[in-house]
Amino acid sequence: MQKYWFRMRYSPEAFQGMVSEPRSRAPEIEKMFGGSGMELVDAGFSVSSGEICAVVKGTREQVGKVEFACMASGAFVEVDILELVTLGDMVEMMSGAGQLLGQYQSPNMDQIDRMLLEE
Repeated sequence: MQKYWFRMRYSPEAFQGMVSEPRSRAPEIEKMFGGSGMELVDAGFSVSSGEICAVVKGTREQVGKVEFACMASGAFVEVDILELVTLGDMVEMMSGAGQLLGQYQSPNMDQIDRMLLEE
């Protein structure tokens, strides 16, 4: 299972509903992720951006299901999802990038730059 960072921005209508009937949104958040088979690691509310932020574990297919359901509900105006990799995986990516470096010539590189690199 992969980790994902969700940022889900509430709609004005959702804020109106929450203000008129204040209660914890935790059960709904847990039900949404759990219903797709994902594991909720942690969640919270960003006061500065009006978003629910959550770290979850799951598959790409589960992520897609949650994204579609969130947007179809009308409760959110935007869903932003980031895939998180381990720092060990990041080191492997760095090593692979080092092996690729210099094998690609940018199309915006002029002929003089290419000649200088070949020397």
